Amino acid sequence: MRIYRHCVVSIAGAIDIDKLSERVSRKYPAVRAEWITLHNSVKALRFNAMSSGTIIADGKKADLSLDILCFHRHVFILEYQLNTPELEEVFLHPDLITKKVEILTDGEVSSNPLNVHGWMIIFNLLEFPRIIEKLQGINIFEENSKRETHQAFKDISLIDSYFLGDETNVQSHADKVDHSILCPCDSVADSAAMPVYEGDDRVCFRNGVYRMRQDDSGFLSMYRYLLYRDHTLKALATLLDKWMIAAREQAEKIRDNMNETNKVYWSKLKRKLEVWDLNFLDVCASSVHSLNTFDGVSIDGLSADYGKMVDSRYESARRSLIMNLDTLKYAISNLKTPCETHDEELLQSETEKVNERIMLLSFLAVSIPLLGAVFAPGFTASTKLIAAVFLFSLPGVYLLLRGMQKRNSERKAALGYLSGHRQKLLAERESTRKSLIDLSREDSLDGKTKSQTRELLRKNQDFLERQLTNIESEIRKLRG
Repeated sequence: MRIYRHCVVSIAGAIDIDKLSERVSRKYPAVRAEWITLHNSVKALRFNAMSSGTIIADGKKADLSLDILCFHRHVFILEYQLNTPELEEVFLHPDLITKKVEILTDGEVSSNPLNVHGWMIIFNLLEFPRIIEKLQGINIFEENSKRETHQAFKDISLIDSYFLGDETNVQSHADKVDHSILCPCDSVADSAAMPVYEGDDRVCFRNGVYRMRQDDSGFLSMYRYLLYRDHTLKALATLLDKWMIAAREQAEKIRDNMNETNKVYWSKLKRKLEVWDLNFLDVCASSVHSLNTFDGVSIDGLSADYGKMVDSRYESARRSLIMNLDTLKYAISNLKTPCETHDEELLQSETEKVNERIMLLSFLAVSIPLLGAVFAPGFTASTKLIAAVFLFSLPGVYLLLRGMQKRNSERKAALGYLSGHRQKLLAERESTRKSLIDLSREDSLDGKTKSQTRELLRKNQDFLERQLTNIESEIRKLRG
């Protein structure tokens, strides 16, 4: 008796499958990789038996094998295959993926949920701990630091992540799939079961379990494709939700600074939002590409009622994604409106400054005859000297005051940026601290997993402390 259980890891970005395949062959030489095509439409690289052994849940044992399906974008599918001589209901329970079980693999015993077991394999495969070490060598005060951060993440994890605003978005999420697939199953013709697939084999669904007669049914390929499609849309929807939150936070900051007269602030904000526009274009293009791919695939073989349910779910997610894309595009455009308005005001202000300088030059032109009058007989030498110094120092005093005003504006803008970044890092530090506290209270993970997670969190905490120290130093320099 074979039971299939699934967990899907969503990644906000493109995956370099070729380099990932090379890394797997180097780190796991016994693992066999093969290209498969799901539902005759989408290719995936399947890593067979990334982990194998025995699972023990509520005293029941089963042979366990974990395959990982890797796609070019967004999704890893973790497919657990459980083999038992007799059917054990515990392995069909929806919570099996997230409940604590014993897993015996390669002579090691771990006590983790299945989703954590699979996620830790991906975690080590993508080498996330190395990313924090790499980021420690990046100076956040340099102009290209954000691009360097993005490139470091890409080089190490092999994930070309999307940007969130102008920041690298390291988003990943593991979703358990409550349903299970059972085969071979002789009770497919059960009258209480709902028919879902009538292609090369008949598949029915009852009590959260898909029941197949044969293991090589086309239903399994279609099921994996639907997992990929649904979670790709979910990953994009989650990313756009985060973009909307970032846009709202940015709108609040702009609103609070509407009376700001510092042109440096508005210049940097305009440049920042232009970067936002380009980064959003990447997300938008990827979303449209995914939708076009999915729209071109026909889901054949489903029963009428189940097919309507699948189509309805896809159409709802599709409409929501398109609506969010349009809304976010409009939001980013609105964010740039105050900058454009300020540009017009700045143009008017600069025009007035030009007029003032013309008046100053006119004054100096008028002062030249006056200077001749000052040198005329009847004035003492000291009076003539003071008058000459006063007249010729006017341009220098004017330029000096303008320079001081500009430097003060730039210093104020820099302080505002650093203070905002400091608050963000303080919030991240507090979140990391709470995560460490929660981890110490977590009893669903085994000691090794908790130790690895604790080490990563502490590295991140050290990284945040170092960045905060650098920011505090820069703020003290600016404040003099």
